[in-house]
Amino acid sequence: MTVAVLMVAALGLGGCAAGSPDISVPTPSPTASAVPTLPPGSVTLTSMGLGHAPSGFAVPSGLTPLMTINEANVVTLEVDVADGKTLHDFLMLHLPGMGWRIAASSADSIIFAAGGWQGAFTMSSANAMLTLRDQPL
Repeated sequence: MTVAVLMVAALGLGGCAAGSPDISVPTPSPTASAVPTLPPGSVTLTSMGLGHAPSGFAVPSGLTPLMTINEANVVTLEVDVADGKTLHDFLMLHLPGMGWRIAASSADSIIFAAGGWQGAFTMSSANAMLTLRDQPL
């Protein structure tokens, strides 16, 4: 609706000015609900039994889950520290291509978001955890 209002306003103003107006409508950014092509060597969280995960959210294949949470508003995957480094590097490389925006990152953590979801990854010397929260407060 906002785009339609802007276009009507732009067209209305263009009638008052000489020449044709240059109208550009921003393209929406990808969302977590879009199903992108999976990165090579990956699986979706959904295929790992986390049915409440955002569609198309991928992790490297071969991870060994230590613990999972699969709730309607939150999905968590815990892996050991060896898998944690692999998961960190995979997410840093592939999150943007899966439609997620990285808000902050370090050598052992990442904060990211897309389409009403927020995600966080962090690891310690003992384990690593990925959490995705739908519609956080």
